Formats: sequence, C-alpha cells, structure tokens
Amino acid sequence: MANEIFNFKDTLMVKNSGDGETYFSLASDTLKRQLAVVSVLELIKSDLSASYSTGGTSSKSSYALEQHMKNLSEYTDCILNAMNGASKN
Repeated sequence: MANEIFNFKDTLMVKNSGDGETYFSLASDTLKRQLAVVSVLELIKSDLSASYSTGGTSSKSSYALEQHMKNLSEYTDCILNAMNGASKN
C-alpha cells in the first residue's frame, strides 16, 4: 500500500482492499490523521454554511469558526477513534 495512492472516497468508505483489510486500516498514521482533518474541515464548512450553527452559537461570525478551530484536534481524534474502531470490525 505504501506505493499506491487511493482516492479519498474509497478510503473514507472503508472499502475492502481485497485481502480482508480496509484502505483506512492499511494507511499510515500520518495519512489517517490527514484524512480525519480533511473530514473535520468539511464538517466545519458545512456547519458554517448552514442556516444555523450547531457550534454553540447562532452566529456565522468569525467567533463560530474560531470555536470550531479550537476544537479541531478533538474533532479529529473523535473521527480517528470511530474509523479505527470501524476498521477493526
């Protein structure tokens, strides 16, 4: 897998690589974290684009973005925990 590049969609779909493993489970820790960060940024973008914010404010100001960015690492860890759990099942 180290020399192969898989697309983001396949990785996040936890597609089976053919040998019982998933693309995500075979990825390096660095790639896993990068994928999780990209996922979090997409979720933040969706939240800020919505007609309301679930980030604790109804404001679309820079405050809402600032609050999300302060939680970026925590959000990323949550996605990593979920994906690592899913890839073990």
